[in-house]
Amino acid sequence: MSNSCNIGNNERVARILIGAILFIGAILGLGHWFFILMGILLLAEGFMGWCAAPILVEKLKLQNLFKDKS
Repeated sequence: MSNSCNIGNNERVARILIGAILFIGAILGLGHWFFILMGILLLAEGFMGWCAAPILVEKLKLQNLFKDKS
């Protein structure tokens, strides 16, 4: 498995900005734990340039393909 960036620079910047806004909003009492976690996740994805969503979607598709439908 490759650890190279799988999101573009524009998407990285968007994730960093949205993540920071969500995280700061949650810290200031404008949200709940969900927003804190989403903010941290988006910040991490933006700084790393790697998103796990495409891999998770692909795994779910493969599981559904091989699921016994009887």
